[in-house]
Amino acid sequence: MKRYLLPAAAILFACGCEPQTHGTLSGKVTLNGQPVPSGSIRFTPVDGNSASASCLIRDGSYQAKIPVNTHRVVISSPQVVGGRPGSNPTTDDGVQVKQAIPKQYNDASMLTVTVEPGKTEYDFDLKN
Repeated sequence: MKRYLLPAAAILFACGCEPQTHGTLSGKVTLNGQPVPSGSIRFTPVDGNSASASCLIRDGSYQAKIPVNTHRVVISSPQVVGGRPGSNPTTDDGVQVKQAIPKQYNDASMLTVTVEPGKTEYDFDLKN
């Protein structure tokens, strides 16, 4: 009977039946019905038992590979609102930046999402 264990294990491994540790989330990010032009999303596990993940928002869309778990979601979209012409927002040269995302989705976010194995569409429809 022991001689059948190895082939059975090989079949399970070959068919991809091993547990999946990550899922892929993708979707839209809107603020008051308008696509968020740029920014980032950070996913932090609520229980602390897996790694954090993050991704960029581009033209109102995002896609991220995230550990399977329930995550706190923090959305950020800093926008340049003033400064010298031609100044660089990544350096401290007089650029004025404002966070476009309200605190309830940013610093004080209570948003959570549960990530399952496989691909999932999940849209964030934010309101002021």
